[in-house]
Amino acid sequence: MNGPVLVTGAAGFIGGHIVRTLAREGIKVLATDSRSLSFPALDAVRTLRIDVGDPALVDRVRAGEFTAVLHQAAISDTLDRRWPLIEHTNVTVPFQLAQACATSETLFVYASSASVYGSIKRKDPVSEEAVNDPSWCTGPLNPYAKSKLMLDVAMLERSDDLQWVGLRYTNVFGPGEFHKGHAASMLFKMLLSTAELGQVELFSDTLAAARDWVPVAHVAETTLRILQNPICAGVYNLGSGHAISFSSLAQWCADFRHDGHIELALTPNFVSAYYQYWTCAEMAALRSKVPDLPVLDINDIYLAAKELYVYLEKSDVHRESNENRNKPTSSNSFGSCRPVSCRSRPQGIQEG
Repeated sequence: MNGPVLVTGAAGFIGGHIVRTLAREGIKVLATDSRSLSFPALDAVRTLRIDVGDPALVDRVRAGEFTAVLHQAAISDTLDRRWPLIEHTNVTVPFQLAQACATSETLFVYASSASVYGSIKRKDPVSEEAVNDPSWCTGPLNPYAKSKLMLDVAMLERSDDLQWVGLRYTNVFGPGEFHKGHAASMLFKMLLSTAELGQVELFSDTLAAARDWVPVAHVAETTLRILQNPICAGVYNLGSGHAISFSSLAQWCADFRHDGHIELALTPNFVSAYYQYWTCAEMAALRSKVPDLPVLDINDIYLAAKELYVYLEKSDVHRESNENRNKPTSSNSFGSCRPVSCRSRPQGIQEG
């Protein structure tokens, strides 16, 4: 690669992991974000605090300074209702970056989301085309998902020769989600609460709900492979391809505890009208384009969750969490709930 790779949203959870993955491969990176950035001991990484829509940065992309643009910056809070700001940040700005990449013949890879599918009406792995099939899914349930689908549609309607890829992430989890507050993945919040309190809180109607959980390391590695060997332009699902229930996750949490026991708190679901009760990505399209892409099984997700739990048990991590104790950390606040005992089962993992 001649020029550096531009990673936007590099102070974020996924963006930061992508930066580190690229740097470990010796790839030069310009990491940008509107927030402060720090990547100590990574000589291949330069940082720049700048808004992704800043004309100066877009001009640098247009001039061909970068080998690729990996766009991770976004308003990703599914509870945010500020539509004009969301549309500008999640649709207008990335499309401007894509236009600049087309001028300079620069690879453009951006983060989309499986939230575009909304409520799934049949429990089959969801293909990319399902978003156009109302008998299969409802489509976006919140402004964030709406903005991601708008960008996908705009990119798919392009008729130029831009080399681009949109990746519809499912439920990404891993270390480094503290700053996300209530928008952190539910698996992260469940493991953190288990490590700190021996408790897990869930909405009362979600024990049978199941989602496609994918380790952030897998997302970063997939992005690296696409960077090294660009694939056909298009929008692709990026998940594990497995739907794992919240009851199974609660059982995992019990497994990870030294005493094999957690307290399960069930609370009313105040966002049931906007809740995705089932997600599972059909991964055939991406795997056909990236044939050496690792295929994850449920045990891989279990082991990644266990590794994250061990990380969260560390005392320095607890200090970071406690410093944020007064900040909103969960969309499910502990209030009136009924405790239910959940003990580890000797037979191991069971999918609900």
